[in-house]
Amino acid sequence: MALELSATQGMGHQMRTAERLIDEPRPCATCGKVTDEMWRDNRQQVACSNCFHAWNLLESERKEQGWRWFLTVRVRESEESETSTAELRSEGQLVWAEMFNAYVPDRDLYTIREAFRLLFDARKLDSTSGALKDTPQRFIKAFFEMTSGYAEQAKDILGTVFDCQSDELVIVKDVSFVSLCEHHLMPFSGVAHLGYIPKGSKVVGLSKLARLVDCFAKRLQLQERLTVEIASAINDYLQPAGVGVVIEASHACMSCRGVMKADARMVTSSMLGCLRDEQEARAEFLSLIKR
Repeated sequence: MALELSATQGMGHQMRTAERLIDEPRPCATCGKVTDEMWRDNRQQVACSNCFHAWNLLESERKEQGWRWFLTVRVRESEESETSTAELRSEGQLVWAEMFNAYVPDRDLYTIREAFRLLFDARKLDSTSGALKDTPQRFIKAFFEMTSGYAEQAKDILGTVFDCQSDELVIVKDVSFVSLCEHHLMPFSGVAHLGYIPKGSKVVGLSKLARLVDCFAKRLQLQERLTVEIASAINDYLQPAGVGVVIEASHACMSCRGVMKADARMVTSSMLGCLRDEQEARAEFLSLIKR
């Protein structure tokens, strides 16, 4: 039986194939174990079943960030038969045929799985049980999805501007977001209200401001820093007369642990330019976002 994986990124394409070792067990190149199921790829690397699924492709090109991996998997019992990706997924055999926003070295994937095993062992939980066996893989996928903002740049998001003679407030309210608290790796979620007063003729598309929120929210964050980073990016790249950002959010690290205050919400603000210095402009912004 041969498992064939292909990965495509941009215009480049490389193929890694692997076959199951039947009569010649050899130790895994990653963890050193010999198991009932061993695999060898076309680079003559040998891995146990767990480490095999953690192998990443296109290792020589891993330095570029923001690459998106599109993996397809086929298992052939013979030249005539082929198992579909959907069937593999339903059988739980397809572990890493997902899209990632960054390269994860093999040794790091193995270390993460081992860390989960130690954590489960400390709580006397069976890390090999059906419910927990694939938890490390699910965590890694979710973690990279929730921190995909590191692959985004504010200057690219706000790089396209339009000519519009306007010197009045432009406000986008209730932009929802979910971020990860860097203290506990627990989510905090809420809404952001963004406003700026154009100077000259620079205005930006509406969706760009929502994308800017995600760019900074999808990182390990503090709400205070998130608020300042969004306001500073608008100020730096649009150079408006004034900027205002207000964020309201609920924090899981406060609602389900510690003081256990589920209804508590945190409000932070960052005002720059005339929205900081001029009381009338500041009051207008704050009144509009409350309507």
